[in-house]
Amino acid sequence: MVKNHLLSFLRNLSRNKGYAFINISGLAVGFASALLISIYVFQEYNFDRHHKEYEKIYRVSAPSFAFTSTAHMEYLEQNVSGIESWVSLMPTPSGTLTIDQDGFVEDGTYYVTGDYFEVFPQELLLGNSRVALSDPGSLVITESLSKKIFGRENPVGLRVSLSSQGPPDEYTITGVMKDPPLNSYLRYKILARTSPETRKHLHNFKSTVSYCFFRSQRRLNLQQFEAQTDQVFAKRRYDLGDRTGNFQEYLETTREHQPLIMNIADLHLGSNILFEASPSGKRLYLQIFIGIAIFIILLAGINYVNLATAQASRRAKEIGVRKVLGSVRSSLVSGFLSESLLLALFGWTAGVFMAAVLLELMTVLEFTAFNVNILEFKPIILTILLVSILTGLGAGMYPAFYLSRFSPATVLKGNYSSTKEKSLSRNVLVVFQFSISLTLAIFSIFIYRQLNYGLGKDLGFDKEQILVVDNSKDQLEDREQTFREELLQLSSVSNASFSRYSMIDRLSTASIQSLEDPELQMRLYYKFVDASFVPTMGFEMIQGRNFNGDLQDEFASIIVNESMAKKMGGDVLGKEFNAFFLGEKVRIVGVVKDFHYQDFSNEIGPAGFFYREEGNQINVRISNARAINDVEEKWAEFTNQPFDFYFFDQRFNELFKSEQTLSRIIAIFTSLSVFIAFLGFAGLISYQLDRRMKEIGIRKVLGASVIQILRMFSIEFSRLAIVSFFVGAPIAWFVTSEWLKSFAYRIEVGLLPFLLTGVGGLSLIMIVIVFRARSKASANPVETLRSE
Repeated sequence: MVKNHLLSFLRNLSRNKGYAFINISGLAVGFASALLISIYVFQEYNFDRHHKEYEKIYRVSAPSFAFTSTAHMEYLEQNVSGIESWVSLMPTPSGTLTIDQDGFVEDGTYYVTGDYFEVFPQELLLGNSRVALSDPGSLVITESLSKKIFGRENPVGLRVSLSSQGPPDEYTITGVMKDPPLNSYLRYKILARTSPETRKHLHNFKSTVSYCFFRSQRRLNLQQFEAQTDQVFAKRRYDLGDRTGNFQEYLETTREHQPLIMNIADLHLGSNILFEASPSGKRLYLQIFIGIAIFIILLAGINYVNLATAQASRRAKEIGVRKVLGSVRSSLVSGFLSESLLLALFGWTAGVFMAAVLLELMTVLEFTAFNVNILEFKPIILTILLVSILTGLGAGMYPAFYLSRFSPATVLKGNYSSTKEKSLSRNVLVVFQFSISLTLAIFSIFIYRQLNYGLGKDLGFDKEQILVVDNSKDQLEDREQTFREELLQLSSVSNASFSRYSMIDRLSTASIQSLEDPELQMRLYYKFVDASFVPTMGFEMIQGRNFNGDLQDEFASIIVNESMAKKMGGDVLGKEFNAFFLGEKVRIVGVVKDFHYQDFSNEIGPAGFFYREEGNQINVRISNARAINDVEEKWAEFTNQPFDFYFFDQRFNELFKSEQTLSRIIAIFTSLSVFIAFLGFAGLISYQLDRRMKEIGIRKVLGASVIQILRMFSIEFSRLAIVSFFVGAPIAWFVTSEWLKSFAYRIEVGLLPFLLTGVGGLSLIMIVIVFRARSKASANPVETLRSE
């Protein structure tokens, strides 16, 4: 029986190559797309679950930014039970690792306390994790960095120097560890032990410069644990004299200002505060991806069932002949189910192969989220297999149980035909899947436009032609101003300034209070800059003046943005406020046009620049391409440290790289969903044309031209497309409008994408109709009617 079923399947496949191709390719594209989307979503939802007993690892941070201090952690350990061990990781902009006079500038450099491998246990590739960071002056690097610098040589025991935010210190490499997975919150390359001097210097509650994690003895009930920690930290401040009323009242009013505690597995999708160690994910986009995957599977399944049932109705006479020759109904049922199931499994096999190829291609195209091995995701592959089996069985049920019940006499006399109800249901399915595709297409256009919005929007400053040179390791020592003066002598440099890091980094925050109206309090975003920063970066001064460069006069001065000026009443020049540790009597000397310092989901808030001679970053406005060599040559005259630089606009655009990648991924999978819908539409058109060949022949005999026949079919099928558009467009409008509400600065929901999608979809359908119907309409009616 199996042999007979297989022969029947192969013969039917050979007779209907076009339909088989449409069915298999539609399923393959659908399964491949769903598989890739599932892998991406799985990776995002499983951030940091590779850590051993990740349920017991928690981060302590400030409520509005990701850092805290070692003092907070020690105080927490002393006053709350259940903490097994903790670690502090102080990030740096970059680290320069020097070996035998060769310098390597690397990001992902962290200074850590000795308990790192107790909180994040792992076996080292080289070295012993129990003692690798136990001594001051010890340093561990990743496998990729080891291969880059040392090749196959074992680096353990080698002496190196590491500089970051200061002069270089001597270290000994004590271990080589695996690179962190792509879905890791901490993306390190170098872990250097924090020196006792540094730790002592940073051990105060105001030095919130580290990521602090602890391992608990058991999985915590976070709500109960945070209630404990809130009380502990609030009691400390209360006892220090920060009192308003009794302690319980004070606790309730300050609860939102207490440290935030989160499990490490929740950080990527659950936290989006300032200074995160890596870009945060967004559940909304993952939900969009899940929706697209479900719709793609649904479209592929509808296509398959629609075409399979349509094709099966043409085999009614075959069923009659088989019954006359002695086939029993059970044999027919198993045969049709087997054929449908085999075809679906072909689609699944092709889909898995296609997904593996696409993973390689997407890696080449720098879609790093897909830089994985497909065989690591066997549960997802098996889930798609189950879906394919259910699809195959669902499509096979119609011929297996419905057609097989007809008597041979009825079928062989030609009395069997598809009913209008079946044609109507088939058209409804086509309208449904085409509506989904058009909705996704329209929505993806708006997603693409919004997520790329930041690349062309006026940011409030000029990001072009800015060369940023790193000086965070004090490479220039005390010669910063001399270096700046030398730069200004270059014809390729028009201006230069110093700042504490660049505008790409999120601004620091502080609380401020108006001296005129103590009730007026707000959070201020700020950055330390010199007197040349505003003109170098192209900020527009709309009131007052720039800093004059005199530190003694300007130390208590600030330049604010429009938003802060509005919050303080508009006319703010000369007004003073208390910025606490930044100055108890700070005077506003100028107002600049609002500028963007966060993503576009947040409104621009109060921000300003304090005058400081901070030399961490050098911002150089250049006038031609020769400037890089000119600045590098000048740099070499001042220091033998590596010349570490980047173009501001390129690094700024990288802030939108994840959004750009998301929009491209959504566009790709939306295009695939549209492709699947068109495959189904093309298959249905082919089926209808084949079924109506006799009608076409009669019309031609009665004088109809090829053009008239083409027009008839075009009108008939285009109605389905038009209905699909009017069903999908309102849904797309609603979904898009709701999604855009999550952005403070957003594009308008215009009609153009709707019109382009509708006209484009209709045009493609007309092309398919003309292409498929022309050969049928041009056939000799005599041959057509004779065969009928």
